[in-house]
Amino acid sequence: MRLFIATQTGAALASELLRLQKQMRISGVTGSYTREQNLHMTLAFIGEYDDPGKVLSAIRESEPVKASVTLCGFGAFGDLYYASLDADAALYENAERLRHALDRYGIPYDKKKFKPHITLVRRAGNVRDLPRVRSVADTVTRTVLMRSDRTERGMVYTVIGSCDHKEKV
Repeated sequence: MRLFIATQTGAALASELLRLQKQMRISGVTGSYTREQNLHMTLAFIGEYDDPGKVLSAIRESEPVKASVTLCGFGAFGDLYYASLDADAALYENAERLRHALDRYGIPYDKKKFKPHITLVRRAGNVRDLPRVRSVADTVTRTVLMRSDRTERGMVYTVIGSCDHKEKV
């Protein structure tokens, strides 16, 4: 099964992300837009792996703490456009501890540098002017293990386990 570890957005941030997508559509940006229920921030992409219990153990061992993020703009990886997030040190520390735990468990993952962002549209075309981004803050309170399945209606992400974050000490 195809797995990744992520956090999901709060209602206010999700609302702003949906507004941005709507404005992008209105301005003529084409592409494959991330569906509302699939909006997330990836902490670690694992890919094909058949032991989700082991991954959940690594997540719990990493002892994530609550962290703050703020929507701050747009970015792009080629034709993939995303919402950029400013994050406090706690989020970066969570990602680092998570990756160390994955290493200890021998779980393979994509080693690209962690960059807080949420994908808005893939294979974007006709991008001219992007809408103005409103600064919206959110608190990251839960890490989830997600399964990703490709269906005829697009990608479907299913939470198969989670870990609530502790208060910062």
